[in-house]
Amino acid sequence: MGCGRNRFAFACPLDRLYKQAFPMKLPVGQIHIVRALTISLCCVPLTLLYIDTSFIFPYTTGKAFAFRLAISLLFILWSALALRCPRYRPARTPILVALSAVVVLWALAAAFSPNPSRAFWSNFEKMDGFVTLLHLYLLYVMASSVFQSKRHWHAFISVLIATSSLVCVHAVFEIGRAHV
Repeated sequence: MGCGRNRFAFACPLDRLYKQAFPMKLPVGQIHIVRALTISLCCVPLTLLYIDTSFIFPYTTGKAFAFRLAISLLFILWSALALRCPRYRPARTPILVALSAVVVLWALAAAFSPNPSRAFWSNFEKMDGFVTLLHLYLLYVMASSVFQSKRHWHAFISVLIATSSLVCVHAVFEIGRAHV
């Protein structure tokens, strides 16, 4: 016990996976934030599975609110990491510049539209206003700065494809149930 060894004879089986997925040398607090962000960002597509029957449009409204809430909370965590560690600030790439220009133009279009409130917030049926676009943009910014290996992107895309497949299967069963 006194030789500087670990007091516990076992190691967490996830430690080896974490060391492979996160080979960077960061302080303990920052590595936990990076791990939490990576796992949480990979779980964001799971909001597609959320159905809230308390709304008039259960298949769009609940998903949009859950997505916005998840992205807003993750943005707070990511901002703290980006302020501490410049490595996790977004790189100025042509894609980021182009998407930033689209977001600015969409904001101007929403501000000068005939109905700015509807353009900014959208309606419960579609949930596709400027606020949703802004949250999608924040998802891209966070993912592009946190996912620094192909393994991270592969995990994210795998979860996205699996979730989309489940939504498609659910839709097929809903159509089948409606025609019976």
